Amino acid sequence: ECLTLGCFKQAGLDDPICLHSPDPAREGTTCDDDDPMTPFSFCASGACTGNASALTAAPTAQPTVSPTPSPTATPGYCAIRQTSGSYHNFYITNSGSLFDNRVWGVNDYGQLGLSFNSSSEPAPSVANVIETNSYPSQITAVASGLWHTCAFFFNGRTRCWGRNTYGQLGIGDTLDRLATNVTSVIDFGESPQDVAKFVAGIESNCALMVSSGNVRCWGFNPFGGLGIGNTTNLYTPGPPVDMSLTGSSGVVVDIAGGDRFMCALFSDDVVSCWGENTHGQLGVGDNTHRSMPNETINFAHGSQAVKIFCAVHSCCVLFADSTIKCWGQGLSGSLGTGSTADVSDPSSIPVLTLPYAQQIVQIDLGETHTCVLFSDGAATCWGEGADGRLCSGNTTTRLTPTAEMINTTTSAIIVKLSLGDKHTCLLLSNGEVRCCGL
Repeated sequence: ECLTLGCFKQAGLDDPICLHSPDPAREGTTCDDDDPMTPFSFCASGACTGNASALTAAPTAQPTVSPTPSPTATPGYCAIRQTSGSYHNFYITNSGSLFDNRVWGVNDYGQLGLSFNSSSEPAPSVANVIETNSYPSQITAVASGLWHTCAFFFNGRTRCWGRNTYGQLGIGDTLDRLATNVTSVIDFGESPQDVAKFVAGIESNCALMVSSGNVRCWGFNPFGGLGIGNTTNLYTPGPPVDMSLTGSSGVVVDIAGGDRFMCALFSDDVVSCWGENTHGQLGVGDNTHRSMPNETINFAHGSQAVKIFCAVHSCCVLFADSTIKCWGQGLSGSLGTGSTADVSDPSSIPVLTLPYAQQIVQIDLGETHTCVLFSDGAATCWGEGADGRLCSGNTTTRLTPTAEMINTTTSAIIVKLSLGDKHTCLLLSNGEVRCCGL
């Protein structure tokens, strides 16, 4: 099954697609006739049954083992959706008939969604994010930046909380807010306001809208990452990013972004990026910043691009033949090329050779490390190994992908990766979350 919030009809596409799906293999794919159109049929295929496991998240070099709750304890919470900011984590959990949230990490601006600021919260806490309009809170998707977090609710509303120095909360001012003090929802300037995908940069955000296919951005804009043709900060979602100069004849089907840049994947397999380009992360062979999408990336690969993943200063693209290319900042070997050099032109490098036969279903990137998830639930990472962030049991840095898969120390398989700047978290098929790194 799609295991999705719902099957949405996207502008320019003939068939509805699965959105906000916890199954990486189905996210963005065409819905089947028997896919659920009602919310929250997440716990199929044996996942999230019974007490599952309580969340724990102490950072260690090995994946953290979550303790099994005793039969008399409060029922465990099964994680079904996740996001990692630079130094904090937010997990949507299923506690029976209601949806709940577990958060941990740095909280100096209230980015965890709690009712207070603190230097950090090392153990998972219940976030106080409440959506009171129409019916009680059910968060379906979350995106996290450096000091802020945004949530998309099942009733179509979006709220952000945390630091707001550059208007990244999207409600028209620059006042920091705790989640419990957010009284306004983001107005995207169109109806309906359903968001297909939400991407948080370091201090900015972009949203891909379901019905129109528009991309709208707001927040910090020093390099033109909002895509509006200038470097003016925006305190509310801006006008639709003009995609006409890309030369694409398709519609935007996916977006991804790093600290201060954004990329769009079109239905005709074209990828175009804009914003900061210090490390060549726009993929067009130079280091010139661009304030709007006006060039496309030449991958020099015969297979079509099906998904794009970005973070901090780099990106990777997944092709239909299950090969990948990565470009941008090459520090610590995070691009997997065997070198630490930056790559600004993906056509200049071959596809990565991954020593594993299964299909790739997800790529995620940290500041200086990268991980891939395969269709059988195995995963491997490369790049900077400090603090154990590769989940390899050691701190060795890898310049290329290896055949060594992450050992989760359990029979459950990995269903989703979530990387912060210096840590890696794994969502397992039994609802457990295990993390490595700093």
